Amino acid sequence: MSLDIAVGRARTVLAPPVAVAKGAERGGGKLDQPGTPEPDENQVAVALIASIAAERDREAFKQLFQMFAPRVKAFARRSGAPAQVAEDLLQDVMMSVWRRAGQYDREKAAVSTWIFTIARNRRIDMLRRESRPDFDPEDPTLQSGSE
Repeated sequence: MSLDIAVGRARTVLAPPVAVAKGAERGGGKLDQPGTPEPDENQVAVALIASIAAERDREAFKQLFQMFAPRVKAFARRSGAPAQVAEDLLQDVMMSVWRRAGQYDREKAAVSTWIFTIARNRRIDMLRRESRPDFDPEDPTLQSGSE
């Protein structure tokens, strides 16, 4: 199975993973099947982001979502978010990815770094909102002294 991603007018076909024979040394050894080396996750993610940015490609977004959703949600859960808050954070982060895909710069960071930076910042914003006290209009410190 290959990953076929439309980028602009050209199509990029990313080859499937290549299996390595049992006992093969790192960096060498026989391959079970000939072919091109497996593209790393970032190469695939960059192609998906480019397709989302250029064409608003829903299929590319679906693939990117499947790639990162479990990890973003796990990140939120590890940071202390309850399940529903983690799900809300995930949805918010992925919507930001959809809207801001054109702002991604592969020269600055890997796609995963970019997505997790968005997630971290969203989680910090959520924690700040939670730590603010509720406004109480009946608080005596807020009453004017002219009464």
